[in-house]
Amino acid sequence: MFAKIRITGDVELLTGMHIGGNAEYMVIGSVDSPVIKDGRTGLPFIPGTSFKGRMRTLLAEKYPGSSEKPEDDSPRVARLFGVSKLLIEEYLSKSARKKIRKKKVHIEPTLIKTRQLTESRLQIYDLFLAGGLDPGGKSFHSGGASPGSATEITAQIFTVTDGIPDAPKLVEAAVPGSVFRMEMIYEACEEDTFLEDMETLTQGLRLLRENRLGGCKARGFGEIRFSHICAEPVIGSVPDDLMTKCRRILGQGAEEESRI
Repeated sequence: MFAKIRITGDVELLTGMHIGGNAEYMVIGSVDSPVIKDGRTGLPFIPGTSFKGRMRTLLAEKYPGSSEKPEDDSPRVARLFGVSKLLIEEYLSKSARKKIRKKKVHIEPTLIKTRQLTESRLQIYDLFLAGGLDPGGKSFHSGGASPGSATEITAQIFTVTDGIPDAPKLVEAAVPGSVFRMEMIYEACEEDTFLEDMETLTQGLRLLRENRLGGCKARGFGEIRFSHICAEPVIGSVPDDLMTKCRRILGQGAEEESRI
């Protein structure tokens, strides 16, 4: 079996979300920690690398491998996200082996380092703003949103020196109620592991929902929920019974959210 499956859905912010970007310039009174924004529209977005990296970290904790190194992730995590494993082999030339055998000398072997690559089956695209509510409670969509309506700025105290709080930092966050469009491509190449991969992905979405996304999570930022999750083959074909089970598995996260 070989197919590529597009998985889409909505990510709604229940609280503000801060994924930091770089300030182009700093002046007195400017934001200390801005959010990352789309260079074309100036609107906040969620980088696919941040989304994928956070999910992998949480899944690696859920399904621990043989060590804490990423290259030793459990097979179900490594299949989805890929892995680059360092292999070290000792090599002795024919002449070196001959010297060892005849002259009984010690020769240090040459270490040959290679990489064993397992390609990621899952590609996650950047999540762009689809719509939401501005700080005043007025709804907007991505085409009608201005950078000012899609984010809010709050003062946060991060450190205390000698019992005295330091000056607050101005932190920017995407506003609650914002909806970001999620899109990912899964490469199905083994029928035997297909449904287990979908269960792992669904578990990753649950863990993201339970553990929040972005920075300043201890301050209440980053609470999200998923909805309208769909899956459709875009290349190749998948048996109908497998796709039915796949959609049922992926939909469980959104259904659980709606029951809370």
